[in-house]
Amino acid sequence: MKELQFNKSTDLYNLILGGLIALTSEQHIGKVTYRSVSENIFLGKWLKKAKQQKRYPRSIALLLIFTFKL
Repeated sequence: MKELQFNKSTDLYNLILGGLIALTSEQHIGKVTYRSVSENIFLGKWLKKAKQQKRYPRSIALLLIFTFKL
């Protein structure tokens, strides 16, 4: 069975969508407030965790590595 191949923009879209879904879920539970500072902190930690757990394909792995070097 042939594995589906996605392009870099689709992978990046999925990464962003996953982060926003996680943020909305945490806000709904009440763990993250609706202030931009707490949203940014949450998304930064979430992105770091996603990189450590290698949740996303190699096509955007270099983008994640570059982001954390800034």
